[in-house]
Amino acid sequence: MNINHLEIIEISIEKVLQLYETHNSRHSVMLIGKTLSGKTTTWKLFKYALITLNKRGFNEYNKVMVRKFNFFHINFFLRNFI
Repeated sequence: MNINHLEIIEISIEKVLQLYETHNSRHSVMLIGKTLSGKTTTWKLFKYALITLNKRGFNEYNKVMVRKFNFFHINFFLRNFI
């Protein structure tokens, strides 16, 4: 299977499943890791899988909304976002 020109390998599937399990047990999830470690690929595959399942009628899988957040643009003294 080829999704968005990505080759599906076992480690990718494992990471997406780990993200799914973590997402179900937490209010929010942050992916951290080294450069080119697969963070973006993992969440994009996760997003694609949930949206596809939702479109096919599995309503227990919610649509995914992605919001990028830069933690270096927080003013902690004023407690607001710059």
